[in-house]
Amino acid sequence: LRSIIKLICLPSGQVSDEIIDCLGAADELQYCRTQRHAFGI
Repeated sequence: LRSIIKLICLPSGQVSDEIIDCLGAADELQYCRTQRHAFGI
């Protein structure tokens, strides 16, 4: 299977707005920190 990945830049208003727009919640830094701690990463 072919997979296509398209990278985009989010508008600054969509970063850290408590809405996950990116795979892995990369745009929500607080969420990433919480999940890393919860899973011991």
